Amino acid sequence: MKKNGFTLIELMAVVIILGAISLIATPLIEQALVNIRQDAYDTQVNNIRQGARQWVASDVYNIPNIGGSTTITLGNLKLAGFVTKDLINPLTKLAFDESTIITITNVGTNGNDKLVYTVGSDSGGQINPNMPTIVLNGDALEYVNYGGTYTEKGVVAKTGAGVIIGYATLIQRGGSTVGSVATNGLYVYTITYSVTDN
Repeated sequence: MKKNGFTLIELMAVVIILGAISLIATPLIEQALVNIRQDAYDTQVNNIRQGARQWVASDVYNIPNIGGSTTITLGNLKLAGFVTKDLINPLTKLAFDESTIITITNVGTNGNDKLVYTVGSDSGGQINPNMPTIVLNGDALEYVNYGGTYTEKGVVAKTGAGVIIGYATLIQRGGSTVGSVATNGLYVYTITYSVTDN
């Protein structure tokens, strides 16, 4: 006699086998997805590092002295065109915070530069959203002609809620604080803006 279909025992056996397969496969698939997101995040961070390398290479004055460091924000790298403007953090599925700080540290010795690039913090490159933000009105790197006039463009500083607040400006030349930018010689200045909220 020809048999059509499955018996109840055969169906139960198939269901049990499928259940066992799903119990084994689900954690493996979930782990694979976590690994894929982490790899995508690492790729984005490497893109940011590459943009910072290009920024340093664009001007010799961007290279910190041996034992020193310099910083630039992700927003400034975007403005200067060294990274794309639509960088998404695959771990959070949100755009990387433009105030994410990239620190370039020169760990070289004996006159040989060796630069280390650190993106953000251990929190995945994200800054606390309640922190105040600073956005440059000008470019991260400005040139002034010899004998010309330097115009301080300043920044726009805001609280985490978006309310404009005041900021402090520190002008340094050769590691010493100065009162203004002089254009009667070949000088390199570092202007640091800072803001504190709560």
